[in-house]
Amino acid sequence: MRRLELLQWFGLLAAPLAWTTQLVAGLAVAGVPCARGGGHWGISVESWEIALAAASGTVAVCAQLSAVTLYRELRDVEDDAPGPRGRLHFFAVASLFGNVLFIALITLTAVGAAAHSGCRQA
Repeated sequence: MRRLELLQWFGLLAAPLAWTTQLVAGLAVAGVPCARGGGHWGISVESWEIALAAASGTVAVCAQLSAVTLYRELRDVEDDAPGPRGRLHFFAVASLFGNVLFIALITLTAVGAAAHSGCRQA
């Protein structure tokens, strides 16, 4: 039962945390070349954004595999079953749908970062 609970929480929380990390770290990385003292560091924004997208995407896909594994383990449980197994089944289904959305968000964030035109003075 402990293994199933770990799969449940990883499947439910890993993808949103990966996307949040990608978004916040990507914002920080994108601002470095525009900062007064950051231009001489030679940080390639594109390389960092690709690395962030790859890492976040990998975590999200692993979360989806975790949710699939949990769902397969609980395929005999009814949708409205009481107790811990019913809760695990509910979170497995929620994770299956949620992770698809967060994988799409990670992809869209990566596309947006790749299309970023760099620093412009307002």
